[in-house]
This record gives sequence, structure tokens and C-alpha cells, in this order.
Amino acid sequence: MTMIDNLNWRYFLALEEELIATQGFVEPHEKNYGTFSLKYRAIILQACSEIEILFKKICSIEPEKRADIKIYRTYINKHHKHFFTIEVLIPLYHKKLKPWFICVEEDDKSPLFWNAYKEIKHEGKLESATLKNAIDSLAGLFSLLLAWYFKLYKKEFLENEAISLPKLFNFEGLHPGYLKLESSHNIKVPGFEETEEQRELKSHA
Repeated sequence: MTMIDNLNWRYFLALEEELIATQGFVEPHEKNYGTFSLKYRAIILQACSEIEILFKKICSIEPEKRADIKIYRTYINKHHKHFFTIEVLIPLYHKKLKPWFICVEEDDKSPLFWNAYKEIKHEGKLESATLKNAIDSLAGLFSLLLAWYFKLYKKEFLENEAISLPKLFNFEGLHPGYLKLESSHNIKVPGFEETEEQRELKSHA
């Protein structure tokens, strides 16, 4: 049985719960996307810090080494082309998000939620801590978690100690229940699928 290191995943679920808790006060509707608050600030800072940790893991960068979004973007575009086209779903609100898509369209640009993270972190700009940026930062984190687990385990996930799926966010091929990459979850993470060359090498192994 492949046991999954689920610390990052559980932290994401905890942050998602914090966002869900705000829905009793601010409906996640486009008209409210510009609403900013200390709670959104905390969610964005924590989600984007986790994103940096995951980028370093995926890019094989030592945790103590300094890196930035340009380095991550260059590595992903070189080694995992098409990942930035990934689409995250919010079924409850009939939403489809592409949190990283600007990295496909513009080589030298970063997602708006990432720019907001930098403004909050370095300038203390509370106005950047909006509902929209909180949603997008969690969508970005969710997509990177899927990429990281897919890179580690491919389709060899077996039932484990109950890694529950998100309540708000989803991804094509995931079904309610627990995170298992087996026949019940037909997941294809853009840029992380097995290439023709890799399949050929396996067949000759």
C-alpha cells in the first residue's frame, strides 16, 4: 500500500474551511469579488506560502534556496508543458477557474492573486486581500497539490487514511469521497501525464 504524505493536503482543506466559513457573511458572487478583509488576507498569505513550498518540491529546489515565480514558471513550462491550462471547478456555484492561465498567455506575467500576495506580504496592502484573490489562491493551491501527488504517485494511489476531498473545489475525474488515484478517479493533470517516450521506456524495461 502506498501511504500518502497528506500534511499539505490537510492544510489546504483547513484553509478551504476558513473560506467556506466566510460565506455566511459574504456570498461568493462576482458583485462581491472586490470585498477585502483580514480573513481573506490570512487565507491568501497562507495559501500562497503553501504554493511556494509545492513549487519548490515540483521543481526540485531545496527548501532553503530562494526562488521566485519566474523560476517556477520557466521550469513548469519546460518540464510540464500545459499545466498552466489546468481548470479547477466550483460545482456549487457553477464556476470554472483557470488560476494559472495567464502564465500560458504571457511569459513574463503572474496571476493576479500572486501579485496580490506580494502586495499584501511586502506592502501590507489590505485592499488586495479580496474574496476573488482568496478563491483564486486556493484554486491555485488545489491544482498544484493535484500535480504534486500525481507526480509522486501517478495512478498508484491506494485507499489510505482517509484524505477527504474538498467541499468547495473539484477537478474533472474526482468523485465525492476520498482521494484515491485508481480506477474510480480518472485524473489527467495537464503537463503531468505520462509521455509517449516514458511509456515506451517502460515497455522495454
